[in-house]
Amino acid sequence: MPRHARKMSKSDIYHIMLRGINRQDLFHDDEDMDRMLSVLDICIEITKIRIHAYCLMSNHIHLLAQTTEEPESETLAQSMKRIGIRYAQYYNRKYERIGTLFQDRYKSEAVETDAYFITVLRYIHRNPVKAGIVKSPSEYKWSSYGGDAFGNGFTFTDMGMALLGDRFAAYMEEDDGAVCIDMEEAVKGLTDMELSAKIEEMLHIPAPIIASLDREERNKAIRKIAALEGVAYRQISRAIGIPITAISRAVNN
Repeated sequence: MPRHARKMSKSDIYHIMLRGINRQDLFHDDEDMDRMLSVLDICIEITKIRIHAYCLMSNHIHLLAQTTEEPESETLAQSMKRIGIRYAQYYNRKYERIGTLFQDRYKSEAVETDAYFITVLRYIHRNPVKAGIVKSPSEYKWSSYGGDAFGNGFTFTDMGMALLGDRFAAYMEEDDGAVCIDMEEAVKGLTDMELSAKIEEMLHIPAPIIASLDREERNKAIRKIAALEGVAYRQISRAIGIPITAISRAVNN
């Protein structure tokens, strides 16, 4: 199926979403999140793009980014590829895996008006609220708002603050029901109890027994579980009592 050309933004500003391949988790602990922030910090210095906002979720990343015409600046595609490769190298080393980590093509939409800019800014910061992780966007550590007080990190905050001023905090708390690009194709995940029941139904053994199987049978079981829609490595680890690194090796090697 042919790929459609991306719409170019007249403002050079885009809402971008990078996601894990097959909905795989990109981050399993704080170290992973910290590494992605370091990758972003390093890469924007090289690519010359501006990051107006970001939010790291378990299996996807939202960015509000702007390309520039600075000397040696890179295109959006080049910038996203650089970010993806650098983080994947770290991830694959840590979790002893090989192959692609990110979905082949990042999603993007043009942000061409001030009104839509602040809508996307709020949408990105409210992603953890929408997911039920926190009650307020300011509570989430892994976003440009909650993580660095919207200005003490590498984010370029001038535009958002200029447009919202003293209304910024109140505006971030409002939920206007806006729908921007997101993980709309993702299915609702199973609870831990539902996953354990699904494992027993599918494999005919209780989930905790899998850890005691010989390596070949254990890895075959893990691959079957990981193929279930909406199931993350972290959740499999809880269900069967095997470290995330062992699950990653079983699935990817």
